[in-house]
This record gives sequence, C-alpha cells and structure tokens, in this order.
Amino acid sequence: MCIELVISKEKDTGRKEMGDLLTISASQSLNYLLLSISKGHVLLCKWAGRRVGERIMEKIGIDNLPAALEYTKNMFLDLRMGIMESELNPEIITIKMRESVYSSGVKNIHMKLCVFLGGIMEGVLNKATTLKKR
Repeated sequence: MCIELVISKEKDTGRKEMGDLLTISASQSLNYLLLSISKGHVLLCKWAGRRVGERIMEKIGIDNLPAALEYTKNMFLDLRMGIMESELNPEIITIKMRESVYSSGVKNIHMKLCVFLGGIMEGVLNKATTLKKR
C-alpha cells in the first residue's frame, strides 16, 4: 500500500455523519498493522479494551445497564470513535457500531478491525452488570 494513499485527505472514509477533523487513514493503517501481525495481537487488543471499559465503569460508578450503554454511546460520539446504537431486550442486547474510526471506509478484508472498541463494550457490559451484585 502506498503511503500517499494512506494519508490522503481525498480518501472516502465513509463517515458521513461523524466527518473527520483529521484524516483517519493513518489510525486505520496502524490498527491494521498491529492486528495483522498475529492472532495474539487481536486478543491483546480485545483484552486491553475490556480493561479500559471496566475501569471507565469503576471510575464513573454507573451500576445499571441502560445508563452504562448511554454513557458509552455518548463517550464514543464525544471522542469521535463512532456512532453506537444499542437495543436492550430481555433476552439479548444488540449493539451496532457505525462510522467506526477503525473500519469506516475500509474495504472488506475479512478481518475484525474494531476489536479494541468491542473490548471496551465488553468491559462496560461486564462491569455494569456485576456492580449491581455487590
């Protein structure tokens, strides 16, 4: 991949609603390089994201699921990481991410690129549901 393409401001990032203050191509390239090295790096990114999500919930002290999901949604928007949508049902929680900073505008390369963000969501969900039990 040519470095000019990676940092090109003309690249369509697919972030129609979020837009870009800066090009996200460099961040996407770094993320891909880290995750493509080995499966261990994917696990490490997911674990790191989970720890971040758990720490966030500990620091802010939210102990219920709807509030945790709303806080995470707003945090992702404020940090321009993506647009998170959640649907809470008695049987299942559905979380969708649009315009992710890691994968928006990237061609399908058959790799999960948002593992760190997924880890954050996992940590948030885990902590929000276990804080109640204490």
